[in-house]
Parts: sequence; structure tokens; C-alpha cells
Amino acid sequence: MPKTQISPKPLLQRDSMNKLAQWLLASLCGAVLFLIPFKVAGTGYLPGDDALRHAAFAVDNRTWSEVLVLNPALDPKMDSHPGWHAALRLARKALYINQDGLVVLAFTLTFAGFMISGLVASRTPAAWIVTGAIMLIIHPGLYDRLLLGRPFAISMSALVLLLFFWSRPEKRTLLKEALVTFVLLTVSVAMHPTVWYLWSIPIFALWLAGKRRHALVTAACVPCAMLASALLLGDWYDIFVFPFFAIINSIGANHIVTTNLVTELQPGVSPVFGIALATAILTVRKLRGGSLAGELRQVDFLIAILGWLLGLAIGRFWYDWGLPALMVWLCRQLAFVDRLAVREKWIAGAVGMAALYLGISSDLSGRYSNNLKTMLTRPVEEFQDALPDRGGILYSSDMSPFYSIYYRLPRDHMFRFILGYEPGLMPLEDLQTLRAIQTTNGALAEHEPWFAKMQPADRILITALNKPEKEGFEFARFFNYWIGRKLPEKNALPETPSLEAEPKNNS
Repeated sequence: MPKTQISPKPLLQRDSMNKLAQWLLASLCGAVLFLIPFKVAGTGYLPGDDALRHAAFAVDNRTWSEVLVLNPALDPKMDSHPGWHAALRLARKALYINQDGLVVLAFTLTFAGFMISGLVASRTPAAWIVTGAIMLIIHPGLYDRLLLGRPFAISMSALVLLLFFWSRPEKRTLLKEALVTFVLLTVSVAMHPTVWYLWSIPIFALWLAGKRRHALVTAACVPCAMLASALLLGDWYDIFVFPFFAIINSIGANHIVTTNLVTELQPGVSPVFGIALATAILTVRKLRGGSLAGELRQVDFLIAILGWLLGLAIGRFWYDWGLPALMVWLCRQLAFVDRLAVREKWIAGAVGMAALYLGISSDLSGRYSNNLKTMLTRPVEEFQDALPDRGGILYSSDMSPFYSIYYRLPRDHMFRFILGYEPGLMPLEDLQTLRAIQTTNGALAEHEPWFAKMQPADRILITALNKPEKEGFEFARFFNYWIGRKLPEKNALPETPSLEAEPKNNS
């Protein structure tokens, strides 16, 4: 009997329907990933640190030496993120937005950019979304960090794209590989030049994994990307010199008391759930006859291990390198999700999207609305008169006032800050004073070098429960600080605006 032939038409139709379902799922996932930061913005959220000063600097027309009291060894025209600031200025002119709009744009693009990079590069949207939901358990702080609106997320996105690129067995020409690597590294270096040397981590991991060609191409592309960034931005100092100054003065100047460093330069927390999950996956693989040796030679897994180990000393290795690599590795382990039937795949994707949306956008413990109680949203008239006079300096051992005040008054303040976004930028004698204050938990006596150099136009912020007492100085309440000024040489006490009426719940 002749065999019954199956028409290829139904198979083609089914394949087309599957592709359409995959495309629709990926589009819906992308829409949700963009919706999350907009939902967060609706709570009144503003990041508490560098996103504020990036936006303010994009609005301001001055140099950092006119905003901060800088170490004289620095170039007065230095800029730690020239590409990022250029992009923000371009967005401001194109979209006609102020610093508030720039901050919302920044954390929307950094969050959605990272997540959509993995969504597209993985080619397994359902698996990537499920992986994102699992990260809520392993390390929910990943999403808090992505919502900071800072350009390190661009380097994280470049890493994710390259990890998926390297993991595929596709044969590609050397030119294509070099071009893709060069473009991604150039964007990363231009936007986030202070850590270009950390691309040595994936280069080392590639070499350990036996991917020598990828390692050599990437190693060759890093200096090329630096050169291209410098030519594109017309800025050599900030690409080739400043990163070394920053790391030496940020970490090298304080090698004993790590808690004096900014949070991301302090030792990281061990990811217990991540280690447990990775161990479980490897165990199941081994029981099913898989090769552990082969998995341990995967570049994403190696970078995750290296990021974890180095993160035990400096958390940023884990946050910016280990976590993205772990996420890529987990996505590859869950690739089977995209091979499920259409219905099961959509169920998995829907659960992942719901978990991400609800888990990230919820205002848990007021994490997004807390700034509504600070000077970030209070009328500037309530505190502007208490600030230094024209040409003065604001002394403070806390970086928070710099971020808030500079953000609210990017053009209108005519004084400088002794401490800005990085203590390593301070003159050495002021950095020593700061470290002494931090080490003694704000002892008033350790402020003496600043008291001695203050002029009547200057002000100093003190963190203390009780009103400080210092001969020749007058203090008034300033939110959760005390703000002090030097009295004139004569004993006359001029009237000064008092901020005692500030509500007690301000922070």
C-alpha cells in the first residue's frame, strides 16, 4: 500500500503561528519592561545619588571645579562621565525637559535598556522573563540598582549582549566579531569611562573558558574603544587619565576603614540564594548525565564566579559583573521554557511578567516615595537663604546634601561644595578631615580643621541630635542636620533665618 503523505502546508502554518506567538510574547514582555519604570516614576520616585548630579550637571553650564572644591592635582575641566552628560544635554535640547525629566528618562532607559538587551539577545523571551522573576528572589537589589539611572547599567547591558553573543556556536567572520565587540565596548567606554579596565574580567574568563579568539578580539577592542571614545568626545584626559586618579584616591587613600567608602566599594553580601540555586541546577545536570566540567567552562558561569569572589572584597564586582553574568547563565539553563507548547510558554511568560511588574513597581516600605519628605521636593524658598553666600563653601561630611541641593539649584547656587559625589576628588587635607569625622562617627572636635578655615560666607552641616556648641559660630536646624555659620568678628549677633519650623519628620 502506498504511504500516506503528510502535506507540508499544516506544518508551515503551525511554524508560522509559533513564530507569531513568540513575537507577540516578546513584544508584550518589552512593553511591560518599559511600563515598570514609568509606574515607579508615578510614585514621585527620584534616585538618591548620582542620577541627580548627572541631571543637574547637564542643566548647569559650569565645570566641576566651579561646583566642587577639587584636588589641585585634577584637571579643572575634568568630567567623570563626559559621554553620559553629552547624551543628557542632547536629550534636554531635543525633548525640552528639565532636570526632573532627565532623571526619569535616565532610570527608564537604564532599567529597560538592560532588561530588553537580554530579552532580544537571548532569543528566548519567556526564559529571560522567568529568569528576571527568579532574580527577585536571588538578588532583588539588582532592580533597585538598575533604577538608579546611572551609566554603569550601559556597561552591564553591553556585557549581557556580549555574553549571549559569545555563547552561541554560530560561525562568524573575524571582522563581524570584532565589529560587534568594538561597537558595544565603545558605547560602554564613552558612557562609563571610569571602569574600562574592568573589561579585563570577561577577557580573563574567556581565556579560562578556552575561547582564545574571543579573548584576543576583546582585548584588542578595549584600547580601540578608548581611542574611539576620546576622538568622539574630544576628551582624552577623562578617558585615559582620570579613571586611574579616581580609583587610587577613592580606595587607595582609605585602605583600613572600608565603611568610609561609598557603598558599592564596600565588601558585598554573599548571594546565598544564588549559590543554592546554581548548586541545585548543577546537581540535577550531573544526575541526568550532564558534564559539570563543560558547564564550569562556560564564560558566563566563570564571570559569575569571579564576580562573586571579587565582590567579597568590593561589592561592585558582584553587582555590575557577577549578577548580569549569573542572569545570562540562568537564562540559558531555562531555555527549555521557550521550547514548551505555546500555551505553557505564554503561562510561564505571564507569571514572569506579573512577578516583575508587581515585585519591582510596588512602593515597598516607601522605597520610592520617601523622597517626598526631603528637600528634593520642598520649596527651595524654605532652605535657600540658609545656604552659603556667593563665593562661599558648604562643608559637610555627608554626600546627601550635595546631591539634593545641587539637583534643586543647578544654576542658582553660587557657592561650592567641599564634598560632592566622590571623596577622592577632595583636596588631601580635606579628605583627611573627612576620614577623621567618619571614623569617629561625626565627633564635633574632628570638624576643627574646617571650622578654622571657614569664612563668614561659608556654612557647615553637622549631623547631631543636640544643637552643636562652638565659640564664634551660630547653628540652626536644617532638616535632619544643623547648619552653622561663622559669626562676624564683632560680638553683634545679626539676625539669621531660622529653620526650626521644619516638620520633625523631614529627612
